[in-house]
Amino acid sequence: KILLSTKTFILSKNALIFVFFLFLSFCFWCMQSMRKKYEVEVDVKINYTNVPIKNINIGDLPHTLSATLKEQGFYIFLYKRKELSIMLDFDNFSRNKFAYTATSDILQNALKDIVMQSTQITSITPGEISIKTVKKVGKKIPVRFGGSISFAQQYNQSDPIIITPKEVEVFGDQKILDTLQCIYTINKEYKNLNDSVNEKIKLDANGNISYAQSTVNI
Repeated sequence: KILLSTKTFILSKNALIFVFFLFLSFCFWCMQSMRKKYEVEVDVKINYTNVPIKNINIGDLPHTLSATLKEQGFYIFLYKRKELSIMLDFDNFSRNKFAYTATSDILQNALKDIVMQSTQITSITPGEISIKTVKKVGKKIPVRFGGSISFAQQYNQSDPIIITPKEVEVFGDQKILDTLQCIYTINKEYKNLNDSVNEKIKLDANGNISYAQSTVNI
């Protein structure tokens, strides 16, 4: 009897009306929540242009910052889902003999370029980016392949690996450059080769030195 009454209630017209209005209330609540403003902290990737490689250590450059944004829930959801990135131009940095500095205004303006006009930027961490200058010298240093090669059956290497250019200008402290006999490409693995390879490959990063170019051809 109890089970039958419950089943009758669920299938009744009143129950369907109840479920409909419950769903309607839920949709209304979601819409109100999406319109309400929230604060959220997001990570922002930093890219750079016009980097003065002769005057700074590339390893000193921060690659992310944190920003607190205030916006409607819908846009907050989008910000959390999307990878945010800004571009900082060293030509806009303030400079003295000790450091290059991206002021808070520079960071604010860079962030404003990637968010909605209605979005408030309530805080940025760090508040500014300061990169100290270093005394560097330049020297051309040979490049070596830093990866590995294996060949398909019945294939073998017929000629030495050709790297273009053979030498790359490297900038850094004189003492560090004096210890470098060569620099290497990234450790890239080529498997089961049955034909020649002709492509660009990145140089292995080193925070203490800078390269005049970041890739070579092999």
